[in-house]
Amino acid sequence: MAVDKQYFFDAVRQSLFNGSLSDTQVAVMDGILDSFAGPHDQLAYILATPYHEVGRALEPVAENLNYTAKRMTEVWPTRFKTLAAAKPYAGNPEALGNKVYGGRLGNALNEGYRYRGRGLSQITGKENYTKFGKLMSLDLAGNPDLALQPKIAARILVVGMRDGLFTGKRLTDFIFNGTVDYVNARRIINGDVKTNGEKIAGYAKKFRAALREPAVAVGLPPIVAPAPVPTSSNKPSGSGWTVIVTIVGGIIAAILKALGWF
Repeated sequence: MAVDKQYFFDAVRQSLFNGSLSDTQVAVMDGILDSFAGPHDQLAYILATPYHEVGRALEPVAENLNYTAKRMTEVWPTRFKTLAAAKPYAGNPEALGNKVYGGRLGNALNEGYRYRGRGLSQITGKENYTKFGKLMSLDLAGNPDLALQPKIAARILVVGMRDGLFTGKRLTDFIFNGTVDYVNARRIINGDVKTNGEKIAGYAKKFRAALREPAVAVGLPPIVAPAPVPTSSNKPSGSGWTVIVTIVGGIIAAILKALGWF
């Protein structure tokens, strides 16, 4: 469905962005609008997702792997069971990326950091970069930083949510044929529905209020040109009565002649 972009940006500028929009915010939202042709109810939830995932700035981000030892034991408790096990990777993002992502997700042992999470809703692992790249005809595996470009990040988000590539859940599982479940639609990206479902649903409703189709001009009946006004070159000479008398006289004369009266 088409979108009235002027109305949309004017509306969200006030309802969600405190009266102003950056170039990045516009690029990301414009990329989403251009990449998705489905119902506005679904489009609204796509727009609400990065507003939550990366914040109001809508800046695509790369996964920050600069962790303390203590934080690593909390995020990856099975990999780092003790602080001593985590300390060699503290403050060393590349080593940590290779440790936690190397040898899985399609990565070689030394590719974990290269294929760390990037984007608006992050894709992680060479396998995912390759899959999304094929769907979008882009060499994301060869250049994973492309996922940080606003327009490309927007397309990745749209494709992933539309096709269920993040968690296996897709837009049509929650928003389809008049059913709009913005709360449980959170499962498309993450299972933390109890924590974030209602909050993101609130964002989606505001985005939905800003979406409408472009106004279509109402057709008007064709303009018919008025009949030409007689000019001095084509109007009968004399007054109207003179013309009538001349015509009637001619008719009477013809009748009398036919009767042989003269």
